[in-house]
Amino acid sequence: MTPKQLRRLQSLDATLASLEGLHRATFAREQGISQHTVLREMETLRDMGAVIICKKQGKTHTPNCQYRWWYRDRRRRVFRTKG
Repeated sequence: MTPKQLRRLQSLDATLASLEGLHRATFAREQGISQHTVLREMETLRDMGAVIICKKQGKTHTPNCQYRWWYRDRRRRVFRTKG
């Protein structure tokens, strides 16, 4: 794993623990990666013990329908922060 990938996993970890959660397309665009890469990296976090849940927001098949992901327990992160 490269340092760049590790930093991206740490960012993904923090985003999944946030109140807003993860919107895959937005995170991919901000990181300059594909949405498929985001899914692969979420799978890596799952392999490390993270429990990730998904919730749909908005009506299906409408432009406002979005899926967001969060940690089931936002206090339990894969990467610990200082403090």
